[in-house]
Amino acid sequence: MIYTYDENTYGIMYKETWGYSPYSDHLFYEPGTCRDQKQILWDALEDAHDAASEHLRRSEFEAIEGYEQEIASCLAAGATRSIAIQRIAQGHDIEDPDELVWMLGLPWDFRKEVIRAMEKAQ
Repeated sequence: MIYTYDENTYGIMYKETWGYSPYSDHLFYEPGTCRDQKQILWDALEDAHDAASEHLRRSEFEAIEGYEQEIASCLAAGATRSIAIQRIAQGHDIEDPDELVWMLGLPWDFRKEVIRAMEKAQ
């Protein structure tokens, strides 16, 4: 068997996949766990991580698509992009830009644009 696991990054990848760190008594960290068992756990975690990453990618794509459609409909009605973002926030009764980005499921990269637009409203 070829060993590709990394004991230093297992916990990081586990947290990225499941949203929390593995417990200290996780089988991967048990002293009696052999290299073959660790590799099997690593391979399973890699598969789960890949699936979670793909799910996140699709979710973000759908969120961006919906966000841009809402903006496009506001632009078609004569609003600027900033006003469109302000209207989206008002429609969700949200004043905090971070909350709006999170609630819409947008990637964090959209935060700056949302902050700028919401600052213009004040």
